[in-house]
Amino acid sequence: MKVLIGVSGSIAAYKSLILARELFKGGYSLRVILSRGALNFVTPLSFQELAGAKVFTDPDLFKGNTHVDLARWSEIFLVVPATYNLLGKVASGLADDLLTSTIAAHPSPVVFAPAMHTEMWENPILQRNIDALKEAGHVILPVKEGDLASGDRGKGRMLEPEEILRYLEDLRKAKDFWKGKRVVVTYGGTVEPIDDVRVITNLSSGKMGVALATWLSFFGAHVVAVACGSAPKAPAREFYRIKTARELFDLLKSMEYDYLFMAAAVSDYRPNYKPGKLKKDVSSLILNLQRNPDILSNLPKDRGKIVGFALEERENLRSEAVRKLKEKDVDFIVANPTDVIGKDRTEAFLFDRKGLLKQLSGTKWEVAAEIVKKLALE
Repeated sequence: MKVLIGVSGSIAAYKSLILARELFKGGYSLRVILSRGALNFVTPLSFQELAGAKVFTDPDLFKGNTHVDLARWSEIFLVVPATYNLLGKVASGLADDLLTSTIAAHPSPVVFAPAMHTEMWENPILQRNIDALKEAGHVILPVKEGDLASGDRGKGRMLEPEEILRYLEDLRKAKDFWKGKRVVVTYGGTVEPIDDVRVITNLSSGKMGVALATWLSFFGAHVVAVACGSAPKAPAREFYRIKTARELFDLLKSMEYDYLFMAAAVSDYRPNYKPGKLKKDVSSLILNLQRNPDILSNLPKDRGKIVGFALEERENLRSEAVRKLKEKDVDFIVANPTDVIGKDRTEAFLFDRKGLLKQLSGTKWEVAAEIVKKLALE
């Protein structure tokens, strides 16, 4: 596998040299871009001698189409370490040196391994930039809490080379599995109109679906994203936006796929729609609700594998997840306990027809990554 390593100016740059050495020993083909700041900590000769890598620096930007050639050459582009400044520049669309120009030209998501002091990591501007990079489909590895170069101890320490190496191995396996597969991801909450201005919906943010679509796109899948209601747009080859459960059902019936991730929160009921705007001329309003079709139960089961999602009370989670998996005749169920609603971190339990495959916890971004990798490695 062809790996392009970008190194920005941080004391953690020495770890990129250790990582490059291990990748070289593992048979990876390497090229390296050193930023101007990185040259204060590591040298081109170190990467050439220890990792057999061809090394590029800023003067190479003006030697033909170096940034485009490097972007097209690489199968995985890893920026390690990624500094506060580097992340900010990329999130802002700046491309003023070889490293940022190559990132701008790269046709698929880039993996960033951040490294910085705690106060910088917790800066809301950085977190906003990280959110923007994730929304664009890039992958931001977590940071660790530990000893920092300043002598302080806190969050912002870059992952160790062996941790990144294990991560890359999982990425390689997942890429081999998902590459070229047609995957439909539904997400967000459906919207059922009461009249022309009022609706019945739910509190689904759609963040899990966006994270799933981002990771699947990164792994090379042909992602078809279906956003319900006002859920944000996800990185995808094809994108659809629908409102009602009926619209979602009709769309899915016409689609072909290898995998369907049914993360949308679908309204079980719909009101009798009244054109115009209902007037406030009575003290109370009674809505007659009709049952929406059970989409998962009624989809053809011969098109591809189906991953359902269920929100359940914690004490009944396992039994309800297994029941729904069998009742709806799907291949996998991701069950979330109701007590994580509205929280920054989530929990998920992945079941197949044999039982519990994996219990997961973390941010929705982290949990989505583990779900996608687990399905690829099964």
